[in-house]
Amino acid sequence: MTKGYSGFAHAASPQIMDMYGGTPPHFYVNGLLATERHAEYREDLWNYIYRGILAFGFAAKAWNPSLFDQISGFLMEFERINDRNYMPPQYET
Repeated sequence: MTKGYSGFAHAASPQIMDMYGGTPPHFYVNGLLATERHAEYREDLWNYIYRGILAFGFAAKAWNPSLFDQISGFLMEFERINDRNYMPPQYET
């Protein structure tokens, strides 16, 4: 989770250049609401949540198998609700 969108928190060059444009060209420093990036990052947020659930599951697997089972069930429900599934077919139950 610590890497999620860190370019925005720490000013990586791609995110800085996303703030540049207009006529005449300038940096938008008062915000960029409703840009094409919003939909892209909103869609990508699912990936960070999914990976966070996986990380908790892996940690639970090492110390608490029953908690791992609960997290696995939560993950399957999360995938179902979001109509996504990354489980290879040979592992599906």
